[in-house]
Amino acid sequence: MVPAATETRHHELAARFALAVGRLSRNMRRVHASSGLSPSQLSALYLIGRDGPLRVGDLAELEGVSSPTMTRVLDVLERAGLVSRSVDPHDRRQMLVALTDEGASFLKRARSGKHAYLSSRLAELAPHELDLLEQATGLIERLVEEDRGPKEHA
Repeated sequence: MVPAATETRHHELAARFALAVGRLSRNMRRVHASSGLSPSQLSALYLIGRDGPLRVGDLAELEGVSSPTMTRVLDVLERAGLVSRSVDPHDRRQMLVALTDEGASFLKRARSGKHAYLSSRLAELAPHELDLLEQATGLIERLVEEDRGPKEHA
């Protein structure tokens, strides 16, 4: 059994952590707002860039949405010239989605903006604070990976 003081500490840390992550997420969305894409569209684009080409259903599963919802997201990305769809050569009933050259360029610019924002914030920290953040990032990555399950990979 977890002592009450430890349980209280866990709850308080969880609340502070969730608030901080939420604020960071909002700030990151502001950085991306100028892209003209929604957070869902940007997330799908990032996954395609990281893991693509991907089947529509696999991308939907990674994003935790239905295939029809993902199809609507991809329609916007395709009209913008950022992704292309083609028939999966291993299963002609399925479509594969890949980044176009324009999509890869867009993603590179988006990542650059996000990284520039975070880098500017990190530049304000002392070296020992950066060391602590690096350790904390490893812990956060571990927590997130444990939640992802066996099908998803980094």
